[in-house]
Amino acid sequence: MAAFCRDLGVSQNAFYGWKRRLRDDEATTEFVEVKTPPAAVGETPAAKIEVCLSGGLRLLVGRGFVWH
Repeated sequence: MAAFCRDLGVSQNAFYGWKRRLRDDEATTEFVEVKTPPAAVGETPAAKIEVCLSGGLRLLVGRGFVWH
């Protein structure tokens, strides 16, 4: 936990605050790690990832995206 927060530049208090806030929300919330395969030799890695959420919502994020 400490390393995760440190790597993202987020305090542990902020992380636990958001975790509590999401837990108390009526919707079911999960944290999901997204890993992309490495690019093949000579191939440019994808610049964006599209995440399809429930209810038809879509989230498009670019490389290195971090939400604080």
